[in-house]
Amino acid sequence: FEKDTVLDFGLKLKEIFDKQSEIKVYFTRLKDVYLYRRPRADLANGLEADFFLSIHNNNYTALGTPVNFNAVRGSEIHYNEKIKGRRVSSKRFATLIINNICKAIDTKNRGAVKGSELYVLGHTNMPSALVEIGFLTNEEDLKLIQDNEKMKVCAEAVYSAIVQAFQENEE
Repeated sequence: FEKDTVLDFGLKLKEIFDKQSEIKVYFTRLKDVYLYRRPRADLANGLEADFFLSIHNNNYTALGTPVNFNAVRGSEIHYNEKIKGRRVSSKRFATLIINNICKAIDTKNRGAVKGSELYVLGHTNMPSALVEIGFLTNEEDLKLIQDNEKMKVCAEAVYSAIVQAFQENEE
């Protein structure tokens, strides 16, 4: 299930952030509980966070149509460019993350896509992105998502991208 793979990835990312003290990170969940979209955005807004990142895994579906699920794979990231006047825009934040992920785990880069219709992107007041690490419906991506070592490398890549975003934001 996506909830399990994403929670596992989030805990890997937390381990990395816990080893440093420069960046304060708030996670919306650290155990298997469901959190609605609005509290996620409200938490980030209430904290006046510098950046917001939502972590997911994709799922390819087609209603009533025969489809080769393995034809669709790779990582993509959505962003909302509604926030202006920041050194690091949502698009730049998203681009840093997706490029780092794809390079680190050698997966197809499906790019950065405007995603303002996604609730958490449309309701956060800071540069924000929603990353889809891979497709649970694709055999290759699923192997990658379930590979503990690859996901550690992916978490390191996300961490590096976030550090770079903070550095660029301070320049």
